[in-house]
Amino acid sequence: MQRNILNSFANEEFEDSQSNSALDGELPPRPALPKAYTTPTIFAPSFATFEVSDAKDALKQYETNLENVNEELRKIQTRIKETIKIADALNEKSGDTAKALKKRCSDNLKTFTTHFELLIKKKRTAVLLKQKAERKLQTSKLNPVTLQKTQLDRDLDLYNAHGRKQATHKVLDLRPALIKVKNLHEKMSEVILKAFFQNYGKVVSVEIVKVNNAREAYVRFSDRQQAEQAVSQAQTWKDFQGATWEFKLELIDKIPTINQDDTELEHAFDTDN
Repeated sequence: MQRNILNSFANEEFEDSQSNSALDGELPPRPALPKAYTTPTIFAPSFATFEVSDAKDALKQYETNLENVNEELRKIQTRIKETIKIADALNEKSGDTAKALKKRCSDNLKTFTTHFELLIKKKRTAVLLKQKAERKLQTSKLNPVTLQKTQLDRDLDLYNAHGRKQATHKVLDLRPALIKVKNLHEKMSEVILKAFFQNYGKVVSVEIVKVNNAREAYVRFSDRQQAEQAVSQAQTWKDFQGATWEFKLELIDKIPTINQDDTELEHAFDTDN
């Protein structure tokens, strides 16, 4: 009995070994291949995905619409000419029948004219759509990188234009745009000073006066902001006749009036004279 049990275990081990050997002889199932994926070499913006065939179809459709509008215009022009001809012929006739026909021709002419005006607007729209489709067809043939650059340039132009438009709506500063210039060189004239201060804004006028044997200049700018910029940045002339010259600048409200008679009177009682 024990021998039979041992034999049964031996048979089971032999069958397991046979089955394992059979499995070892089979190859495992091949794994599924991954899906093909191609990495785009360049960035293609959304406006560059428009296919050429779609652009051609759209252009062809707009050309057909334009031809239909032109055909309608030709027909309505013919009717207007015929109506005018009939109205001219009825002008020589009188009577109730002729009067009724004249009124009918007048009503028809108004109707045809209104329809003609609508067709003109329709034709204008059709021409614009056709031109837009032509431009789109041209851009669809370009390189996406070129399209992206063109779009970015257009956006930059719009941004700059918007900035310039906002700059024109700045608050108007009505404060005086006048500065007083002291410590003038003896060879500095009004023309020379105007040429120098024009580097900081639009100079309206320059006036040099003599006060107490000293020369002073009054420079008027077109707006207050330019005058303030000149006061803060134009205090030094770095290359005036090969040397650096220092100005004394200040903002003032108006040019002071100098009484020449009082000045002469003071010099008359001067003890040095």
